[in-house]
Amino acid sequence: MTKGSAVFQVLKPAAYSTTNPRLANTTDLTVNKSTNPDLSNAVFTNNGEKLTVSDDSTAAGKIEFDLTQVDANGNAKSALTAQVLDYLKSNGNTIDKLNSAIASAAAGTYVSPANLQVNDLFSGSTDASYSGSDVMNYINKHDSLKSLKSGAYPVFDANGKITSWKQVTFNAETAYAGKFGQTTPSEVVYSFNPSTATTLTTFPTTSGNGYNPFG
Repeated sequence: MTKGSAVFQVLKPAAYSTTNPRLANTTDLTVNKSTNPDLSNAVFTNNGEKLTVSDDSTAAGKIEFDLTQVDANGNAKSALTAQVLDYLKSNGNTIDKLNSAIASAAAGTYVSPANLQVNDLFSGSTDASYSGSDVMNYINKHDSLKSLKSGAYPVFDANGKITSWKQVTFNAETAYAGKFGQTTPSEVVYSFNPSTATTLTTFPTTSGNGYNPFG
C-alpha cells in the first residue's frame, strides 16, 4: 500500500515465552479469527480448524476438538462438551493436560489491534532504510501495539463445561531493521509469560476494527 511518495511497510509479530527466553525460540503469531459468526474475532477457535491433542488410547493417537462449538455467551455447546468427556475417558488424559494444550495453541495467536487508522501505519519513502529502533519507536507510539493480546481461550472443568476464559498478553521487546517497500515484513518480537494469563471478567463479544500494521 502506498501513500503519495510514501509506502506502508508491513510488520510481522513473533513471540517467545519468558519461561524459555531466547530470541531463537520465537514463534510467528497468527491473527486470531473466530470463523464463527456468533463469536467475536477475539475468541480463540484455532481459526476454525479442529485442535488436535495427543491421545495414545486412540488408533490415530490423537483426538480433535472443535472450539467453534461455543455459544454467544461463552458456553460450550453439547458437541464440544462431549468431545471433552470422551477425551477424559482415556487413562492418562487429564483436564489439566487438555487446558494446557489449548492455552499453548492460543498463545500462537494475536487479536488484531483496534482503532488504528491508515495514517497510523508504519510508513516512509520507498527504499529508505529504517532501524530496529525506528520500528520500536513506532510501536511504542500506539498502546494497542506495545501490548498485544492472544485470542481468548476457554478453560474446561472435568464435566466438560467452560469455567473461565483467559488471555495472554504479549509485550513488545525488540524489532528488526529493513527498507520501506521490501516484500518481506519486518519482525517485531514480543515476550509473554504463560503463567500470568489474565482471567477475563466478561466474555469478549466485539471485534476490533481498523487497519492492522501486521498485514
